[in-house]
Amino acid sequence: MNKYIENKANELIVEHIQRGLWKIDDLLSEISNQLFEIKSDKDKIDLLTLILEANELKYQNHHLECTSKNDCPTDKKHIKINYFLHQELEEIGVRPSDNFTYEEKENCNEKLDEILQTIINANQIISDQVEELKAEIEELKHLYVLGKKNWKQQFVGKLKSMVFSGVIAEATAEPIIEGVLKPGADFFVGRLLG
Repeated sequence: MNKYIENKANELIVEHIQRGLWKIDDLLSEISNQLFEIKSDKDKIDLLTLILEANELKYQNHHLECTSKNDCPTDKKHIKINYFLHQELEEIGVRPSDNFTYEEKENCNEKLDEILQTIINANQIISDQVEELKAEIEELKHLYVLGKKNWKQQFVGKLKSMVFSGVIAEATAEPIIEGVLKPGADFFVGRLLG
C-alpha cells in the first residue's frame, strides 16, 4: 500500500472517527477532495477501504455498548459514512454484494498469517521472496471491501502468480487454497493447479 495513502487515511480516521463522529459532513467532504486528487483507482480503493474498516470497527465497538440501539444517532452516523464509502467504491467499479463481517476478516487475517508463517518455516522461499510474499499477504488484508467472491478471486490470482513465478510450489498452494476457500476449494484448486 502506498505510504502517502495510508497516512492520509489514518489522518482522517484519527480526526473524524476515533475522536468521535462530530462533523461527519466534514469527513465526507474531505474524502471527496482526496478522491478527486488521487488518480489511481487502486489508491482510491486503499483509502476508502482503510476508512471503511476503521468506521466498521468503531461501529461494532459502539454497538456492543449502545443503550439506545433502535434510535441511536451514533449508529446513524456510522451507517451514513458506510453508505457514502460504498457509493464511492461503486463509482470506481467495486460492487461488493457479499461483504465480510468483522469476525470473518479477523479469521481470514489469522489464516493469512498462518499461511505466511507456514511457508517461511518450510524454507521453500529465499529471503527476497519473503518480503514479496509478506507484501502480497498484507495487500490481501486490505481487499475485503471487494466482497467475498472478488476477494477469493484476488486470493487465487495472487497464489497462481506466486506458483508460476516460483515463489511457492504447487504442493504448497493446494492446502492453502483448501484451507482458506472452503467450500468450493476443489473448484479453485482445479482452476489454479489444473
